[in-house]
Amino acid sequence: MIGERVELARVARGMSQRDLGSAIGVSPMAISKIESGQSIPTFETLRAICDATKLSPSFFDRQSLHLPPPLYRRRSSLGKKALKHVEALGSLQVEAILCAWDSAGIRLPVRTRNLAGSTPEDAAIATRRLLGLPDDKPVDHLLAALEQAGCVVHQLAHSDERLDGFSTVHSDRPVIILGPGREGGGDRQRMTAAHELAHTVLHQRGGVEHSQAETEADQFA
Repeated sequence: MIGERVELARVARGMSQRDLGSAIGVSPMAISKIESGQSIPTFETLRAICDATKLSPSFFDRQSLHLPPPLYRRRSSLGKKALKHVEALGSLQVEAILCAWDSAGIRLPVRTRNLAGSTPEDAAIATRRLLGLPDDKPVDHLLAALEQAGCVVHQLAHSDERLDGFSTVHSDRPVIILGPGREGGGDRQRMTAAHELAHTVLHQRGGVEHSQAETEADQFA
């Protein structure tokens, strides 16, 4: 478990095995062995990893959240390394949110539904009703409505600016990760949030071509 947590922390901080090894004075091979479970870090090594990744020792004692892979991604032109970084960062921060909810006794029921097979328009109307929104009026506070419906919505304020967002589902709870924001400000962010909500509503089961899924998500949004 520690090795898995070390890898998550390293990737979320945008570090290679060589970067982390250099930061704590060990070889990349030593980091690889820790992450694969072939070796267990000493107390001193784990303390150094905490310092290098700016995470507390308790982080490395917890079970990993294991967010499922993103259903689809906005701006998939991001390179594989950059995508892996933002996905790990999103996983780390969503884990912190859910842990905080649990500690505070927050139990938000999920009001969205899996509507795979519906048209984007029908799914949008059904989702509006599930969220307690009118059928034919602008949504004044979309992010607040999503959070009140039990969705986890989080913005990666310091991630790659090319990222609009991505989404997944954890224990039937939609998770929507937004990028740091670019041109268009709030309007673009709202469009991205609605687009990613569409993926959690329409595409949980997969089986849809990426281009078709993106078109459907835009129509839903």
